Amino acid sequence: VMTGTGQGLESLMIIPNSNVTVINMTGANSGFVREVKIEAMEPSPAINMTSASLCDVVENYIFAMGPGAARGIWTNGMSDSRVEDNVINLNHPALAANLNGSAGITDNGVAMTLSTILENTIVYVTAGNPGLGPSYGLGLSGTGTAQVSNNVFQSGAISKDIIAVGTGNPPTWTAPGVGEHGIGNQRSNGTAMPAF
Repeated sequence: VMTGTGQGLESLMIIPNSNVTVINMTGANSGFVREVKIEAMEPSPAINMTSASLCDVVENYIFAMGPGAARGIWTNGMSDSRVEDNVINLNHPALAANLNGSAGITDNGVAMTLSTILENTIVYVTAGNPGLGPSYGLGLSGTGTAQVSNNVFQSGAISKDIIAVGTGNPPTWTAPGVGEHGIGNQRSNGTAMPAF
């Protein structure tokens, strides 16, 4: 748990028990998680950045195992923070067999402000129990001010690589200066994602 000022983790390997929040940065200020490898059974999530400010989550590797929901990074309401150069792999064979609405990075519908989600690689699957919701790569509220660019998606469905949380559809906001904006993202089929 890192809820103070200036706390950080660097160059660690963490293998926790199942279905837990592995690193909790809720409300953290000027904190960081760098070069940390997390191998977790159904992380919920692996890194929680809810309401974090001036924080960096950079160059980490998250590998999810197990048959249930797997969530990489929550960014609910974070501000002036970076989520960059992370590898999030939610494509474990067990997840494909019984998926519970996994997500690589998501703000869970709570907008981010003045933050960046850049150059992450997100591997996920969309198979599984449809009653529990399909998985997706990156979920955005569409009302914040974040730059979401140069992310790469693999193994998923192009319509679920980046979604608008709440509708499940691809993002459509394009008004200058309003909402998240993304350029240079690569879809699961290797093609360029339209800018938004």
